[in-house]
Amino acid sequence: MLEICRELPNASECYRLRNQLSGAGVSVAANYEEGNGALTKKEKRKSFSVSRKEAREARVILRLISGPYLPPEEVEKDIQEAGEIVKIFSTIIQKLS
Repeated sequence: MLEICRELPNASECYRLRNQLSGAGVSVAANYEEGNGALTKKEKRKSFSVSRKEAREARVILRLISGPYLPPEEVEKDIQEAGEIVKIFSTIIQKLS
């Protein structure tokens, strides 16, 4: 995702999209690590839920930039991966419940 952020044009309307996408992408990984280090199932669920939410946000932003700002073929793989990450976290959260 960070690579896609670098590829976005320097147009003013891309500034917010770039920041949101990079923030969401980093947050997925950071909350995953936090969840792995959590001591209780409740803490793990909370961190993994935030990761899932951030992956959803990243997927939406990727869909917004696909076409208007970057060729869809450059973004489609990342959109699919974000969807897979959402499913993975959903499964983990369900198993922790």
